[in-house]
Amino acid sequence: MRNLALPPPSNEVVEYVRASTGVNENRIKEAVKILKDWLKLQPHLPHDYDEGRLERRYIWCKASLERTKSSLDMYYTLRAAVPDILSNRDPFSPWFSQITSLSCCLPLPRLTEECYRVVIIGNLDPDATNYNLLDVFKIVFMVGDVRLSEDCCLGDIYIADMANFRLGHIAKMTATALKKLEVCAMKGYSARIKAIHYVNVPPYADMVINLMRSVMKPKIAARMHVHTKGMDSLHEKISKHILPEEYGGEAGSLRDLWGAWKEKLESYRQWFLEQDTLKVDETKQTEGSPVVYRLYSIYKQAGDLFLNNLLTDMSVLTVSKETKDKIREKVNIDEERIKEAVQTLKEWLEAQPHLPHDYGKYYETRLETLFIRCKASIEKCKQTIDMYYTLRSALPEILCNRDPYEPWFKQVTSLRCFIPMPDLTEEYDRVTLLTYLDQDPSKYIVYDVIKMALMVFEIRAIEDYSLSDIIVVDLNNITMAHVVKYTLPILKKLEVSVIKSFNGRLKGLHVINAPPFVDTAVTLLKSILKPKLAARVHVHRKGSNNLLKTIPPRILPKEYGGDAGSLLDHWDVWKKKLESYRDWFLEQEKSKVDESKRPDKSFNTNDLFGFEGTFRQLNVD
Repeated sequence: MRNLALPPPSNEVVEYVRASTGVNENRIKEAVKILKDWLKLQPHLPHDYDEGRLERRYIWCKASLERTKSSLDMYYTLRAAVPDILSNRDPFSPWFSQITSLSCCLPLPRLTEECYRVVIIGNLDPDATNYNLLDVFKIVFMVGDVRLSEDCCLGDIYIADMANFRLGHIAKMTATALKKLEVCAMKGYSARIKAIHYVNVPPYADMVINLMRSVMKPKIAARMHVHTKGMDSLHEKISKHILPEEYGGEAGSLRDLWGAWKEKLESYRQWFLEQDTLKVDETKQTEGSPVVYRLYSIYKQAGDLFLNNLLTDMSVLTVSKETKDKIREKVNIDEERIKEAVQTLKEWLEAQPHLPHDYGKYYETRLETLFIRCKASIEKCKQTIDMYYTLRSALPEILCNRDPYEPWFKQVTSLRCFIPMPDLTEEYDRVTLLTYLDQDPSKYIVYDVIKMALMVFEIRAIEDYSLSDIIVVDLNNITMAHVVKYTLPILKKLEVSVIKSFNGRLKGLHVINAPPFVDTAVTLLKSILKPKLAARVHVHRKGSNNLLKTIPPRILPKEYGGDAGSLLDHWDVWKKKLESYRDWFLEQEKSKVDESKRPDKSFNTNDLFGFEGTFRQLNVD
């Protein structure tokens, strides 16, 4: 075991840590003796009497005997309750070699002046294919166990390096897994977190940081800091002599430091194997012991619901305050003007007898984003709102029955994806990718595909902040049997829904990997679009790289020559996002126009769709 991993603490460090905790040599000996005697009396706990580990746990519990007892009980209980993280930890097994080549949990050898240990956690490989979150957590706590045996410090300062963090990693995170991490760290290992510093943060990582904040206690969440512009701000918090060279420091290379720690973990193999047998025996629980199984069960059962609520409250689209301000400036509005517009629209809605007074969640947010998309035109907003609710009744096949837990949703999301990419273009446009995932046209129901796409538009109406849309349609897996399903009436319904009820502003439609037989379909599409929109439709044959001349690589996924991660990783995140809005979609079923109360005269739907039917006249531009 090389000292490069965790050098033995000096006498000065030991004395400083003890004094800072308010204890001395005699008090520690007394405490260790009390803890050993207490352990002997606990029939449900293993009799594990390592005095060095008891001392360190006592220090990390701020010299509280009761907290140390509770921590010991929880530690062995979690061994049984969370085996996917705290058991089967053989460092000679293949999983260890794999995960330590993908991620690291690296305590740095030098302490801060206040005797805190700096720990770097990050990915070494941006490819999320073989990334197993629970194995990462397993490594984290194996390192924690070694530190319980050898370390001497007052607490931890974490550096979370997001440089190799991609949406594929986000897709593999669940609230249940993160809650396990938090409970094990805080309850089982008595972690004392001084600060968490996020570095090399990509824009879409806001979602993960918010996710972490949500499972942390408020006191810990307040200690989280984000560094977006280089390492200078980090150096103000952590001395360079502590940090590796990759972070502008002087403590050697991260590769060498992590290599030493991997050797250290391997040297503890026998200890890890022996510890697999040391767990709580729940059949011997005494009165007053923590009922952790029940606690863990609650976390497990609530996990999916928790994640859904959390995803609903977080955007997967990158919109900073600076970007919002720039977009507002582009349409010549400010905060005050937006508040006035939202109030005006609310009052107008209340005066419309035929429209629902839809004052639920996201009400004001949707009005604001609509005002932006309508170029700050109140009248255009009114027309769009009226059409939005009217089409709910006129087009139930694509705007109703939108439960993402129903079989149709699982089917359609396995056949086609509709992905708004996280980053905006420099002109503040949102790029959205439509890709066929399955070549079999027999499974393909066009109305379900359109329904799913418009559900994405609904979420964007709540969360997005952009000026226009650039749509990329990949026809790589399309066949003629897919094309013939898009009849003229269906295409017209799609066009009216997007343009009239969501006020979609199409800046460009790029059809890529286009086989020759789609020319007829593109001509058909152009025939129903206004000339201005038809001119924005561009067809790229297979092998063409013209798309990268129009859209920056930073926005596109790797399948299209870009740098923004994997297409399927993005789609996994969006599927979770759609599912997280289930309650909202179900509530919206009843929010439709009541034509019997419309004050205007009626007209034929041929005005909109080009086929017969009736509903009442709208003032539509």
